[in-house]
Amino acid sequence: MFERFTEQSREAVDVAQEEALLMRHERVGTEHLLVGVARAGDSEASALLREHGLTGERLRAEVVQAVGMGDDDGQEHKQLTPAAHDALEAALGEAMGLGHERVEPAHLLLAILRQPDALARRILMGAGAPPPEVRAEIIRRLGERRPAPPDLVLHQHPFASYCQKVLIALYELHVPFRTALVEASRAELTALWPMASIPVLHDESADLVLPESTTIIEYVDRDATLIPSLQARLWDRVFDEYIATPMQKIVGDSLRGEGREDPEGVTEARGTLDTAYAMLDTHLADRQWAAGERFTVADCAAAPALFYTRAVHRWDEDAQRNVSRYYRDLMARPSVARVVEEARPYREIFPLPWPADMDLPATAREP
Repeated sequence: MFERFTEQSREAVDVAQEEALLMRHERVGTEHLLVGVARAGDSEASALLREHGLTGERLRAEVVQAVGMGDDDGQEHKQLTPAAHDALEAALGEAMGLGHERVEPAHLLLAILRQPDALARRILMGAGAPPPEVRAEIIRRLGERRPAPPDLVLHQHPFASYCQKVLIALYELHVPFRTALVEASRAELTALWPMASIPVLHDESADLVLPESTTIIEYVDRDATLIPSLQARLWDRVFDEYIATPMQKIVGDSLRGEGREDPEGVTEARGTLDTAYAMLDTHLADRQWAAGERFTVADCAAAPALFYTRAVHRWDEDAQRNVSRYYRDLMARPSVARVVEEARPYREIFPLPWPADMDLPATAREP
């Protein structure tokens, strides 16, 4: 995991281990990584934290105040909490997304701040350093020294489900790319792809234009990491055809205007979703991910499709527990969590009522 970490980033992880030992905590969490970033040499991340008055010593005190001292006298090398593990894995994606080859403490801090329930986020908020503001400032500073842009340009909108499918794949594969945001005007996009649908990937070095989400993913997945099997291809199509497409029918019908609605088509779409949920619940009974034990293109397709269908036509979270468990696993995946967070500012454009519990995990009540 640490091959692409700089010396300072590795030092931050080592310091986090020391902090967990000093506090006698059982595992290394995001809060210890935060202290590690602050203490690990003179980096852009530690400098930014100091500007907020957050030295390593103060952050250590904030952690102890938040959770207290522990009573663990266990091994010197402590295990990571799930959030801390996810942050370390996501740090490379943060670096690659900014066009950087190696993980610096700033990328590690960005990844820590992406973990939705991380104690580190709550500590920063309580110390007067709101995580969204800290993230934005780090990205601004890193962007000032960004190297030559990558050749891949993704024409997309962060709130569009098929664009999210591709974004998840790009983050999983750590592929550098630039974004061309597609909003009201599609003139530039139409010149590349007359259908003007999104997403569209433009490889400028190869003068190649690729529309359609699965085609794009297959192009960037040179080592078949996300498309390793026929099952991955099959379930990618299942999620696109039987969950994403009916969801888009329901949402799209709400935009048709008075007198132009298609109630029969919406009813059919809802029926398709119910059938798909039942099939998926059975399918997931003996596997973690859609195509087996490995995260694939099928799961890239599933995450945005299920996210939006949960808003417009939710499965029975009590009865279809395998779907609920799968959805929770998807939302906990760092690449998916990143995409959901990047789309958050656009939720106001959703044409149907946005459920108040969308940020809560799918749970099944105990009988």
